[in-house]
Amino acid sequence: MNINLITSVTGFPHGTATANRIKMIAKALINQGNHFCVYTNCFLFNKYNTLPKGQYEGIDFLYLHGHTEEINSNLKKLLLFLKGIIRLHHVISKLDPKIDIIYICAQGKIFNVITILLSKLYRIKVIEEINEWNHVVLNRKIEKIINEGPLIKWTDGAIVISNKLDRTIKAIVPNYTTILIPVLEDAEKFNRLTPVKENISQYCFWMGLVDGYLHDILFIIKGLGLAYKNGYNYNFTISGPYNQDSLNKIINNAAEFGYPFQNINLLGYISEDELMNQCKNAHFYIVPLADDIRSQSRFPTKVASYMFCGKPILTSKIGEVGSLLEDYYNVLYYTPDDFNSLSEKIKLLSTNVHLYKTICTNTTKFAINNFDYKIYGNRIHTFFSEILSK
Repeated sequence: MNINLITSVTGFPHGTATANRIKMIAKALINQGNHFCVYTNCFLFNKYNTLPKGQYEGIDFLYLHGHTEEINSNLKKLLLFLKGIIRLHHVISKLDPKIDIIYICAQGKIFNVITILLSKLYRIKVIEEINEWNHVVLNRKIEKIINEGPLIKWTDGAIVISNKLDRTIKAIVPNYTTILIPVLEDAEKFNRLTPVKENISQYCFWMGLVDGYLHDILFIIKGLGLAYKNGYNYNFTISGPYNQDSLNKIINNAAEFGYPFQNINLLGYISEDELMNQCKNAHFYIVPLADDIRSQSRFPTKVASYMFCGKPILTSKIGEVGSLLEDYYNVLYYTPDDFNSLSEKIKLLSTNVHLYKTICTNTTKFAINNFDYKIYGNRIHTFFSEILSK
């Protein structure tokens, strides 16, 4: 079976959560004897993505528009987008409905609609990846039309990341075929990480798209600021791309809540090896989840990475995370949207050494038993095979 991942929202092989999700699903399927290829029409510049065509850990990839350098001209982007569509048509027209299947990252993009229409033209089955629906919360009407229309009504099935999303989708299309696959990681790569360095400042770690989740970062600073005022001093290391406006808001927020800006280490976008070492060497992590529709449907990819690193996660008992993880055993929950509660949990981790060590031990065990991509290889392969054979 040939799986053809088609996307316009991430480069490859390097990127943030979406690129990592693609890699984990791909490796699970390749382990079952399948071929996996990524076709991307994304224009997000990433200095670590230098080849427009190649192979990464057994995964073939191709930039449909043929470019990996930074492009600032909107006109050039439009022309390259159209070039990518033409090349996409060529790719899909060569696929064999008996052995090929298309796999798309399901965001409400016109590119996905074009992909689905071309797939229907050539009778190729389509499976989508649904890991977050933001269109309701962000009031994005066009995305709502696409997400709740073509992406679930014209496709043949979906990999969903949470029970909440599964229920939401089936309320629209009751007989829609889905499979629930949680956040995934590669357990082996964490065994190769650099050991924790001695004599370094203890820090809280966060990774992701800073601009997209700035509210989460500002919330963490509030909690760290209150903890700092009470005598619990932790640095805050942030990995991920950010713009000047986000930086200014971080500076102002730190000043407002009494958290020293010199305690904040903004790394920007770093290599995967450096990212994992920063993650491994952290003292704890904070994953803000608000009591809203978006967080109830989410399952942050970073949760798996953090748990494999074996350090405590502070988060809220919301959605899939709240259903799977056990308070005071392999996670520590604070009251949603309450930075006073977050500060109290930071204090608890600082003063209760036994609790800290208990969570460290149990979080790794849970990750190994639940988030290693190898566990799900056969299930994902069977799901794709059954869709293909319909």
